Amino acid sequence: MYPHILFALTLALLAAETPAIECARAGNFAEKAICSDPVLTRLDTALNQNYRWMLDADIGKGARDALKHSQRI
Repeated sequence: MYPHILFALTLALLAAETPAIECARAGNFAEKAICSDPVLTRLDTALNQNYRWMLDADIGKGARDALKHSQRI
């Protein structure tokens, strides 16, 4: 894994953030699994934060569009 991604994920894990999933509305297996496990909840939060940081970063329109597309498939 790239060191800067690992660093960003580590920082995100340490940050106090709200979960990316509304656990009260968890509907599918993956959402329920994430909400039932504190480690998975923190990892999901870190992944969501990293995604938002990347969208806000100066990566260019093409890279931003590719990032958004990768989340839809």
